[in-house]
Amino acid sequence: MAQPNMKTVLDSFGIQAQNAGTWIGRRSLLSDQWISSSSPVDGGHIAQVSETTTAQYHEVIEAAQAAQAVWRDVPAQSAAKLFAFLVTNCASKKMHSVCWYPMKWVNPTKKVWVKSKK
Repeated sequence: MAQPNMKTVLDSFGIQAQNAGTWIGRRSLLSDQWISSSSPVDGGHIAQVSETTTAQYHEVIEAAQAAQAVWRDVPAQSAAKLFAFLVTNCASKKMHSVCWYPMKWVNPTKKVWVKSKK
């Protein structure tokens, strides 16, 4: 059986030549510093990812704290249903099409989830 082409494998995961290294939900944050990744097999270049700046780090922490304030009020049964959905669907579909954009709040007060439209 032939080895899969590296570009084909990376494309299947949505990996590009340069990739954001910092994310807040769907929003990527880039910096002007890059980390290169090389193959341990042959030393060939794989891709680059942007470094996270100190300011971006603090922005991510603030966003995580704000998200936690919302999540702590979500009933355990609702959270379990969401995570079961993600586990089931992320295992069988492309990560960027299901895992990154699975749902959105319809009514944050009542904690109602629906699938997002892309």
